[in-house]
Amino acid sequence: MYTQVARVARDSRKAPTFKFIYNKSEPYYNAYYNPLDNSINIGEGVYDIAAGFGKDSLNVLAAIVGHELAHFYKDHGWGWSFGMANKDLEIAKKIYKLDMTEKRRAEMETEADYFGGLFGYMAGYNTLAVSEKFLTQLYKKIGLKEKTEGYPSLSERIGIARNTQKKLQKLVPVFDAANYLTMIRSYERASACYSYIGSTFPSREIYNNSGVALAQQAIQLFKKTTLKYFYPFGLDTDTRLNNAGTRAGGETRQEKRTRLLKEALEDFKSAVYLDKNYVAGYVNLALVNELLEERTLAIGYAAKAVKLAKKQGLALLEANAWIAKGIAQAKEGDTDEAKESFKKAQKANPTIAKINLEALKKANRFGYGFEIVKSKEKPGPKESIAEADLSMLEVLTENAQKIKIRKRDKKRPAILLKTAQDKDEGYAVMEVTSFGIPKTKSAFLRTLPGYEGNTARGIKIGEPLSKVLNKYGEPGKRVASTQSTILVYLNAKIMFMIDAQKSVSGWMLYKD
Repeated sequence: MYTQVARVARDSRKAPTFKFIYNKSEPYYNAYYNPLDNSINIGEGVYDIAAGFGKDSLNVLAAIVGHELAHFYKDHGWGWSFGMANKDLEIAKKIYKLDMTEKRRAEMETEADYFGGLFGYMAGYNTLAVSEKFLTQLYKKIGLKEKTEGYPSLSERIGIARNTQKKLQKLVPVFDAANYLTMIRSYERASACYSYIGSTFPSREIYNNSGVALAQQAIQLFKKTTLKYFYPFGLDTDTRLNNAGTRAGGETRQEKRTRLLKEALEDFKSAVYLDKNYVAGYVNLALVNELLEERTLAIGYAAKAVKLAKKQGLALLEANAWIAKGIAQAKEGDTDEAKESFKKAQKANPTIAKINLEALKKANRFGYGFEIVKSKEKPGPKESIAEADLSMLEVLTENAQKIKIRKRDKKRPAILLKTAQDKDEGYAVMEVTSFGIPKTKSAFLRTLPGYEGNTARGIKIGEPLSKVLNKYGEPGKRVASTQSTILVYLNAKIMFMIDAQKSVSGWMLYKD
């Protein structure tokens, strides 16, 4: 946990040494950063308080560790350590005094509370939700007053956690919008949303999904006759090509493709840097290295992803790792090995495994997967959720929350998000407007958890995947994520979320 929280700071300096201080005659209720020996020290008494939170104990420990690491990464205590090391210098004495004033100490503790909570949250721990209870219990346990010299008051510290949580919660609709836009192949708008979130909250998921959006843009710039296989990137398995022009913005098609792939590569590297056990990141590293013709690296990353996925019980990602390995092996001319890799993916990802096995058999057949997936959707009636549909968008978003993303450049124009939900009816709606040239608009209407209604063809939450396939046919595309598989029906304009038990967990209507 300590290493995970330290990594999210993305600082080139080596993290401080971690030291655990055991209780002696009485509990040691202290945690601190020591600049003299560059160490983070956690007392057993503080650990015991954290352990008392049960299932939230790691979240509490992450908040404590994050706070102390923030002191290091924000250079708190530099003036103190500089003054101690240079006692004979007048300037050092002045810096020491400035760093030790009550005002400066309170400023440093405030900053550590903010960034510490954020570091822990970015590492995957719910630090912000537990901070209030932990701080209240800590102050009570060791008899600290509401206002303690050199610290913000208890109420101020609780307020910091609450405000940080609110700030992050405002990013959730942007994250959802980015994922939805990726699903409908609006990759440039998705990239703009991921970039916006990443400036505040650069988590592994943001880097990973940003890389997927970039890689998918690059795939569209390959010619159909050069891409033989389907590449199951960790968010989107669609590899259908468009008829993009040969030049764009001064770049040739190949130059732009290579640039996008290299940018995606950096994003995926950042994702696994933040979490060394992040399977989706390694699968995507394997795929993007293959597209960059670095096949030895691709096979190595795929093998690592297989190993991690087995250990974590992530069947779909393990299958995608085998597919990535198989593509690289096929490109290297190792047909038998590629065949075995694709076969190992059949159980968890049968559609993409089948496409690539068929492509492997036909030496001169390219883009084979396009024909397999293309025309197997079944026609049916118009869809709605609780009698609402996207033709009613203006009414559905009348009292919507609005989020504005400022224009960054020509490729990332201003974006306006409108989000609203009706908990009584069981749906949420989102409208995404991009003010580029031309202006574009997309909309999404999804079921909320627990929705009791059904689709126009009788599908309900909890029903099996087999029933969806029977009623709707084979989807036009399948979107793979770490938590689920999403079936996208391009004609019916509906997406089904399928959980690990191969049951429907919800669905979404869309308009683009």
